[in-house]
Amino acid sequence: MTRTLAAALLASGLLAGCTWHASERAGAFPEPFAEVPTPPLGAGLSDVLAVAHAKESGGIEVDLREFRLSRVTDGFWEEVDAKDAARDPHGELAVIAVRRCGDWTGRDHWKAERASWFVLQGGALAAYDHWTFGPRCTLGNAFAPSPPALLDTERTLRRFVDQRHPPAPPPLAIRFRRGLAYLAAGRVEEARAELQAGDQALAARQDLYEDRAPSELYDEAFRLESEQLFDLREELSAALAKRAREKR
Repeated sequence: MTRTLAAALLASGLLAGCTWHASERAGAFPEPFAEVPTPPLGAGLSDVLAVAHAKESGGIEVDLREFRLSRVTDGFWEEVDAKDAARDPHGELAVIAVRRCGDWTGRDHWKAERASWFVLQGGALAAYDHWTFGPRCTLGNAFAPSPPALLDTERTLRRFVDQRHPPAPPPLAIRFRRGLAYLAAGRVEEARAELQAGDQALAARQDLYEDRAPSELYDEAFRLESEQLFDLREELSAALAKRAREKR
């Protein structure tokens, strides 16, 4: 269920009586990339820490559930505090911030939890996967995959996050945007995997829609968001096709 579809159902009364909703499981439609506050690549540790500890606007309740800062040296991970890391910013630093959102709309409580990570090299931000929350805990994401030299660190971070804080599948719009980010970083296979997973999710989304009782409000919301999703899907598909032609 996307954010607009959820709003349509609330307006039509089809969600009346619900007391809570898990937005990350609902596949909420994300905020645009440009609206996700993230330090630019090359930013320093203090900027990264500020984002990791930031509150969301609009009175949305967000708690920092877990925070880890580690120095990575030849594959060995050592937890350090911010002062130690700032005194010696050389080498690799990895940051994990697990944040939980809670928001109320009338009698309805919305919740979501996501783990953001950041990788710095030589004191400069080199890669990140940062999640934010909007009204009803809708998800926003900004993603810059690691360059080749930091792939091992990124994959270790992702394994840790997946094991300790297994994420629900990302909203479809975010999945297609992540595919574009992978492609921009030269990681073609991962971009293609995002497209394939997105196609499967689009098919499942259509099946769920067809099983629902007709509703003019719901049908219009579904149509509008489908147009947005297929535009993103086609952008990723065309970019992959262009990359394949260039390699011939």
